[in-house]
Amino acid sequence: MYVQTQYMQAKLPDINSAIVRHRTGALAAMSQLNYALAATELRAINALLPKDYKVKEDSKEYQDKVKAHDVMVCNNCTELIPFDTIEFENKTIKVELQLLYAVEKLQMWTCPKCKFVNPKDGSDRVIQPPLAPHYTGTMPEVPKKSLFGNKLGFKLSFEKWFDIALNELENKIGIYRTDYAAQQDNEHDNIMDEDDNANDS
Repeated sequence: MYVQTQYMQAKLPDINSAIVRHRTGALAAMSQLNYALAATELRAINALLPKDYKVKEDSKEYQDKVKAHDVMVCNNCTELIPFDTIEFENKTIKVELQLLYAVEKLQMWTCPKCKFVNPKDGSDRVIQPPLAPHYTGTMPEVPKKSLFGNKLGFKLSFEKWFDIALNELENKIGIYRTDYAAQQDNEHDNIMDEDDNANDS
């Protein structure tokens, strides 16, 4: 799906040199342990990108996207239900099941999709790791240095943030370059078609 010209707020040739300059500046700042400047340089790259290609800065949303998904599988419709959304209830089970399990009640949960009542112990629980490489279009917020914090701890947390932010930005830049090139080819083809039509008339 190509992004139309009107949504590209800045043309790639106009911002490409600035992106390279800010990226170089960010890496240089990191090598000098100038974390504030490194963050400023990466944010400057994000500010240059058109709206549809910006990386959202949101710690909670980023963590939600990269965490492993803990789900239960419904025995009836096989829908995957997030474990932390399920409410378990102790329910009295049928007499034949009481004899089988040697209990009167079992923990049960109801599938929100098909309303089937599943036994907790008789349902598959699956941990789904995120795919790798895993680009989310988001990055955590810049770590803040605590007045009483551990310097090494801040250094490690900032280095982790920097790697995430740089990878997310480079992924968006790559997508933007691909879309921009496709759009230019599209416009060139349209111009050629117009010229052909003009020559035929």
